[in-house]
Amino acid sequence: MRKPRSPPYRCVVRIFLAVAAGLVLAVGCSPGTTSPKSIAVTHYRGLPPGVAPAQLSTGVNAVWRAGRLEITTWGSGSCPGVPTGLRARGAHALEVTISDDYSGACTADLAPTTSVIEVPDGIASAGPLAVTVRGKGRSPINITVPRP
Repeated sequence: MRKPRSPPYRCVVRIFLAVAAGLVLAVGCSPGTTSPKSIAVTHYRGLPPGVAPAQLSTGVNAVWRAGRLEITTWGSGSCPGVPTGLRARGAHALEVTISDDYSGACTADLAPTTSVIEVPDGIASAGPLAVTVRGKGRSPINITVPRP
């Protein structure tokens, strides 16, 4: 013969089922987050090694390291601006398009994110590099990146 279960057991089971159903509904109804398609080889939170926040004069910074451009943008830590377009403008000039066009909720913090970009063929490997950074709703920012 089966022993009857205590009322607290039934209460715990009902609470568990209610919470599980709520989670299924919340996940099933959420639209999800989409992000811009980045052209970066990789990206990481923070500044490039050796760059201090005091050295930044605009919302964008770039350094040349090992034949790649490391470009840092400031914005939402969960929805950072990432490079989505790149065009050579001569042997010593690049144009980078940055997008932070995410769907869904983003944090309202101010955090640096650095993206590492392969430069296109035809860009000289020495001398200063003029970089124009464009983005939706932003005025173009021109920076000069020193190189050996």
